[in-house]
Amino acid sequence: MTKASFDTTVDRVLRIDSIVRQLDESIRLRAFEVLARVYLEEERIVPATDQKSPAKGESATRLIEFATIHASKVPADNVLTLVAWLFLCCGVSPFTAREITGFADFCGLSVPRRPDSTMRYASDHGNHLFARTSRGWSLTAYGEAYIRANYRI
Repeated sequence: MTKASFDTTVDRVLRIDSIVRQLDESIRLRAFEVLARVYLEEERIVPATDQKSPAKGESATRLIEFATIHASKVPADNVLTLVAWLFLCCGVSPFTAREITGFADFCGLSVPRRPDSTMRYASDHGNHLFARTSRGWSLTAYGEAYIRANYRI
């Protein structure tokens, strides 16, 4: 590891620490694990619509704000909230139930133990919101319209 990459890693860890300190104590450890995995491995969780991508810590803060605004007492609705965030970030890219669970743990949202079951049966006016793909789940055309209308994306 070079001096420059070490310094970069230290800066990232300190940014993660500053975000995690603002969270409830009960979720700090899990939030640090999720942020460290995402932020240090440079996975993309920033909105695809931005012309200039914000810093990773900034997008994590946006995720928490988005989840706080749209949080529900119904765990299945929180799955839809997190899918809306992923749709905002990555468009119609497939996602997994594990990603939903990880983001829920990070944000402190309550989701069902099996979010894939929620996605399998989620519908609106008889139209399925999700389709199973080889790499997880994706929104159907009706699911996209539902997310856009209900989450104002």
